Amino acid sequence: MEQKPGIPPSAAYIEKLVESMRTSRPDAIITTAYYGKKEADSLSLKTGAKAVVLPHDVGSMPGTDDWFSFMDAVIASVK
Repeated sequence: MEQKPGIPPSAAYIEKLVESMRTSRPDAIITTAYYGKKEADSLSLKTGAKAVVLPHDVGSMPGTDDWFSFMDAVIASVK
């Protein structure tokens, strides 16, 4: 949701993003627990798009102890 990497989005940018999402109607907002879960949930409430939290690395979430379980968790989350 950042307009530029590492720089928090302004309120004006978020409003433009909300309007854009209302027009394009995406199915989901994808984020990680490491980056922006709270922001994705807030944007989800404003737009109706589902907020999906994916693991960002092997071992970053329960049940992602190796590459295969990590990929299984990612695939299950986006289904």
